[in-house]
Amino acid sequence: MSKHTTNKTKPKNPNCISEQITFRHSESVKSKLVALSLEENMGIADISRQIFNEGLKARYNVIVRGNQVVE
Repeated sequence: MSKHTTNKTKPKNPNCISEQITFRHSESVKSKLVALSLEENMGIADISRQIFNEGLKARYNVIVRGNQVVE
C-alpha cells in the first residue's frame, strides 16, 4: 500500500490555500510521467495533477476546475 501524506504549501495566490498530496508509485510509472511531461511541455506536477483530475472524473464523476471540486 502507498503512504499518503498532505502538506500545506505556500500558494502563488495568497487567497488560495493549496494542499500537497504525495504518494509512492513504481519507477516505470514515474518514468512514463516524466516522458509525458516532456512530450506535453508541462511540468511533472502539472501533468500528474491533470491525470489525477481526469481519473477522479472518469471513476467518480468528480469534476475539478482551478484546483477546486465543482459540484
